[in-house]
Amino acid sequence: MMDAIILAGGLGTRLRPFTELVPKPMLRVGNRPFLEYVLDFLADGGAGTVCLAVSYRHQMIKDHFGSRYRGLNLTYSIEPKPLGTGGAIRQALAEISGANVIVANGDTLFLVDLCDLWAAHLKSSVSLTISVRPVAHAARYGTV
Repeated sequence: MMDAIILAGGLGTRLRPFTELVPKPMLRVGNRPFLEYVLDFLADGGAGTVCLAVSYRHQMIKDHFGSRYRGLNLTYSIEPKPLGTGGAIRQALAEISGANVIVANGDTLFLVDLCDLWAAHLKSSVSLTISVRPVAHAARYGTV
């Protein structure tokens, strides 16, 4: 069973005023917080434990999800100050028991077959597997 970290601690400044009172992953899409879609994706893909790396208005996320969601064990890694992506992952790894982990963004849903990705990663014996896709205007999202 795979473990996962969801990066959900950003301030969501580009979405203000919507994120002044609500963290970006908790903004509603179709009457559900977006983060539910990410958790559903991980649950459907076979995840067991998911650590939510949170910061801004983290209590709202904890109050909504608690410690279980659709069979997932949820833990929380709370950043007292922004640590950046690498720092958030490093801190969240303390909440994960497995040697391999899936890392996902809490504000992005990128559909990929997690079972196939996981199997390919484990079979390859590499340290890191990244799932990417081509997009227009890549500078807006980052490049690999």
